[in-house]
Formats: sequence, C-alpha cells, structure tokens
Amino acid sequence: MADASNDSLSGDNDIEIYTPDEMLRMGLKLLKWEDNQLARVCRETQVTRCIGHFAANPRVYAQMWEDLQTTFSKVARICQTTNLGWSWSSSRRGVM
Repeated sequence: MADASNDSLSGDNDIEIYTPDEMLRMGLKLLKWEDNQLARVCRETQVTRCIGHFAANPRVYAQMWEDLQTTFSKVARICQTTNLGWSWSSSRRGVM
C-alpha cells in the first residue's frame, strides 16, 4: 500500500492510496481465494473473477477509493475514524 497525503486537498494526513493490484488482491481475498489458488492462475483470470463478482475492474475501485478520500465534497468524503475501518465523514452522519 502506498501512503500519500496532500494537505491542500484534505487537511489531514490519513489518505491511503491502493494500487489496482492491491485492490485486486483484497477483492479476491474477500471472495475467500487462497494464495495457492491465486498462484495457479494468471492475472487476467484473477481480474476476470474479480470483475465477475464486483462488476468492475480493480482499477476503477482503486480510483474510486482515492477519490472518496480526496474529494472536496463533505457529503461524499470518507475518513478514517477508528482502527476498525473507514466510515463516512461526520458531516454525512444522519443524512439519508
């Protein structure tokens, strides 16, 4: 995982940037694929499996993840609030 920060965009240093390969690996791990299973198939097959389940290329999800952390829109922005994971920014709470 590559860490990046830009104070002019976010005002904080908690931005996590993931590469498409990292998103691919995380997606396949969510689908319960083991390392030995992934090692037996080429990257193209891995991407096809990921797209088949999540409906988009891991490149798209990597870009979306970055965009949600760096957007100027407070409604769309996500931020890291706990070590348990990510959540919507406090301005989003209570909005339906």
